[in-house]
Amino acid sequence: MRIWTGAGLALWLGLFAGCPGETDGTDAGPGEDAGGGAPDGGLEDPSDGGADAGSSGDGDGDGDGDGDGDGDGDGDGDGDGEGPPDGGLEEPSDGGAADAGSSGDGDGDGDGDGDGDGDGDASCAGSCGLALSPGGTCSCSAACLTAGDCCADYEVACGGPGMCGPAAPPDNYCQEGTTPSGIAPPMDYGAPGSYAVAEATFANPLDTIGPPNPGDITVFTPVGETDVPVIFFSHAFAAINVNLYRPLLEMLASHGFAVVFVPYPIGGGADGNETKYAWLDAGFVEAAAQFPTVFDLTRVGFVGHSFGAGATPEMARLGIVERGWGSAARFMFIIAPWYSWGTGYDTLPTDMLTIVQVYADDDVNDHEIAAQDIWDALPAAMPKQWQVVRSDTCTCALTAGHSVPGCGAGTVNPEAGGTLNAHDRWAVWRRMHAAAAYALLSDAAASDVALGVDRYLGHWVGCEDDRDVTPLEVSAAPAPTACQPYMYDYAARCDNADVGYPCP
Repeated sequence: MRIWTGAGLALWLGLFAGCPGETDGTDAGPGEDAGGGAPDGGLEDPSDGGADAGSSGDGDGDGDGDGDGDGDGDGDGDGDGEGPPDGGLEEPSDGGAADAGSSGDGDGDGDGDGDGDGDGDASCAGSCGLALSPGGTCSCSAACLTAGDCCADYEVACGGPGMCGPAAPPDNYCQEGTTPSGIAPPMDYGAPGSYAVAEATFANPLDTIGPPNPGDITVFTPVGETDVPVIFFSHAFAAINVNLYRPLLEMLASHGFAVVFVPYPIGGGADGNETKYAWLDAGFVEAAAQFPTVFDLTRVGFVGHSFGAGATPEMARLGIVERGWGSAARFMFIIAPWYSWGTGYDTLPTDMLTIVQVYADDDVNDHEIAAQDIWDALPAAMPKQWQVVRSDTCTCALTAGHSVPGCGAGTVNPEAGGTLNAHDRWAVWRRMHAAAAYALLSDAAASDVALGVDRYLGHWVGCEDDRDVTPLEVSAAPAPTACQPYMYDYAARCDNADVGYPCP
């Protein structure tokens, strides 16, 4: 069980800083977030893209420098080093040259402009200063990405040209209201609906257990409507401020759905995964009790992001299997999930549409978590769909990072996708709305978007080659990518379990 204190917690709490109206909500995890530092003070820059010149890292291969020598001066040499630099991995996948003068623990001759040993990976040797990631693939340095140039080996490992992340400086990330995206928004699913939206807030019954109280439950409903289908939303860790997801939730309500947002505590004695799941479930039950004539509990959807995505199958099991909700229609939409701690997922209905969406440049949650903790635990006959969103760049950079489903207008952490842009509207909103319309409203017209036949994610306007945004990748089986080291890889699952949880 992780305890969130000090600098580790502070790193997590900065991830969504700057969202409109947000004072206390961030997307950081008890093991996961929308991209920041690790809560235990470990990997502060897990996918930075390169190490500083002259330091020894992990891997075997050739290291090029500016002369000859054994890491003492300017030199050309072969690096065959195995081992982190002295003092530990401060920036473990920095991807390029290490600080001049830093000595490594590995064997081999070095390169660079300083005292110390250097190394590289044979398959990554090239002009971009690359390093071998723990996943066994090449990572591009920040300078390489800015220049729009990635090594061929990296692109092959990651699925083809342009898979290396946005080739744009940080001030050119696509964000509505600041940087023109050059991409028109969708006009069918994901666009604003015709209903006015009402908002209600009330306390979670569990808020009597003591501080910290994460805030009230928020319910969005279409004004004047009764017996509407319900979507239960589970947020990412520390993303307790509803404003982080408000545009998405209001969009869904404007199309005739009730949407429930339940914050859960993130610190102190409430740190356990089981406690957070209990808060989510209690909040969903309380919302149903508060709106008996508005909610049609025979038609339900369960949606979640990051920690909340990991919780989503368990929330669905509690609602559908144990309480009988969703007897007429149901679906799940699971986004970049953290580890999942529920049981009995194989008891979920075999006809429930389930979409698992991951992001190619998510360096927080290992895609294997989605594959093994969730996909493999669900019924084999269930209609499941694996979606991968890729980064793309033209007039600005669309980043497929961990924070894509995040905040409303304004810059948050755009390097991880945490700002409102075309990826939100086309990849998340349009897909989620279509899934809800298809599953809960029997909207046949939504089937192509909901089921991934339509993979369109918009068209660049003003792009030199007049092209579409890199389309959504859809498959009927998990296709995890390993294009960068993850802050939380699947192998670390048991390190993040509650004390006493049976793991593995």
